[in-house]
Amino acid sequence: MELAQYSVKPNVGRIVFPQFFRLIFLCAVFYGGVWVNFFLLGRALPLWITAGLIAVLIILMIAQLLITKSRANRYHYDFFSNRIEFYGDKLKSILFSEVQQVKLSRNIFDNLSGTGTIILSKNFKISAVKNYSEIQNYLNQLIHNFSAARTQEISQQFMAARGV
Repeated sequence: MELAQYSVKPNVGRIVFPQFFRLIFLCAVFYGGVWVNFFLLGRALPLWITAGLIAVLIILMIAQLLITKSRANRYHYDFFSNRIEFYGDKLKSILFSEVQQVKLSRNIFDNLSGTGTIILSKNFKISAVKNYSEIQNYLNQLIHNFSAARTQEISQQFMAARGV
């Protein structure tokens, strides 16, 4: 079994932070929907229903955030000499021969948490990592070394086939 040359874990806070805002928004929409139904029925929303709804929504939100945090703690990227593997909900990998370009992307949550996303292909991204520029440089170097080794190997095979 080949050992990874480098391993990086995504920033858990960066993964949980957007989830928190999404859940707050969904809870507000749900509560608003209940309120609108009571309003359209011409009834006042009783205080005990309001308190119960808020308590249930807070419990569900905390449970979902804990689940997201425990999942995110297991995520990591392993860098090998010819590929990158992502260990998350399921294993994903990309060979360096499939990488056309290494791009860097940052959104508002990345700016707030000091992280970045490195895009290797349409289907493979290294998300929510700190030191994103150093990782991008390291990736460029790994891909360059892989390409150089591959070119040298092909050249040697060509020379051997020609009998030189």
